[in-house]
Amino acid sequence: MDSAQRVNAGALMAQETGASLPKAPPPAPLAPTAPVQPKKEESSVRPVETYQGDIEKLVQNKNVSVVSIAAAEAVRRGGASLGGEQPAKEPVDWGAMLKRAGMIGGGVLLLAVAAGLILFVLQPARSVQVPAAAVSPFINVDATKVLTIPANNKLTHTDVVNSLNDERKAVQLSLGLMERLYIAESATTTDGKETLTPLTAQQVLEFLSPNVPDALARSVDPVQFLLGIHVYAENQPFLILRTDSYEQAYAAMLSWEPYMQQDLSPLFTRTPSVQLSSTPADMTTTIVDATTTSATTTDESAPPEQTYTAPAVFVDQIVENQDARVIKDANGNILLLWAFIGRQTLVVTNNEVTLREIISRLTTPPIVPQP
Repeated sequence: MDSAQRVNAGALMAQETGASLPKAPPPAPLAPTAPVQPKKEESSVRPVETYQGDIEKLVQNKNVSVVSIAAAEAVRRGGASLGGEQPAKEPVDWGAMLKRAGMIGGGVLLLAVAAGLILFVLQPARSVQVPAAAVSPFINVDATKVLTIPANNKLTHTDVVNSLNDERKAVQLSLGLMERLYIAESATTTDGKETLTPLTAQQVLEFLSPNVPDALARSVDPVQFLLGIHVYAENQPFLILRTDSYEQAYAAMLSWEPYMQQDLSPLFTRTPSVQLSSTPADMTTTIVDATTTSATTTDESAPPEQTYTAPAVFVDQIVENQDARVIKDANGNILLLWAFIGRQTLVVTNNEVTLREIISRLTTPPIVPQP
């Protein structure tokens, strides 16, 4: 029985296998499906909400910027502090603003002026640039006076010496100071400007003395010379020359001596103070002045009022430790002198005090103020 069932079962299996069944169509391709994300485990604890998180949500969801959020927050806070209402703007008072600006500007200007005055008073003395024409050779002087003469006008010796003598009397410096007399020829250019050309030492000597020896004029430096006034007992003149030949200049000065006092008058004329003479009066009286030595005699054989003059005589004398040649009056006062300071500097003046001041300034360098 069991075998028969197995046979039938085998026969049925064979029949089913051999039977032709309709073929099913091929399955359609499946569309790609998104990968399945693993499901996040939800926590039972809710995250803490913060201000930063709220800002990030607004930026992501509503597409607003952080700047606009900050501006809105500032406006909200301002409105909250003022009770939610914006104050009305008051009109600008331009008059008050201009007045306030003017007061501030005036105060700043006053402060600047005060500071400038303080700096001007407290700043150290500064050296001042002196024009080349006013620079004094040999020694420093306290003032310079420019004397001009026409370039095309031939002035005489008397005209120039009288003009210089007038200037000597007009000097008004303090006692002991010196002024330089700067002589220059004046000319006018085609465009109307005045030009000054300083005289050389030779030209000055020619104006001062028509009898100056040629040997002296040739031996002195044409630029290095100084004609000035020393304020002492009615303003005394002096002349400083530089020579390149001591022997030639010394010999020329000796030959000039008989004419020097007369040539330099009245510029170098000195009138010492009157001194009482201890010599008793007699039949012969000698009168010595700045120009000549005069003698009056009472000889009965001579006509009345007859006088004769003799030229002044230079003598050797030590003056301020210098070998000098001097003319003196009857009382021993020096009326005119010349001396060499060294072998290149020749000084002509009419008193020993001026010579002393010149020597002092020659040996003492000038004080130059530092800036």
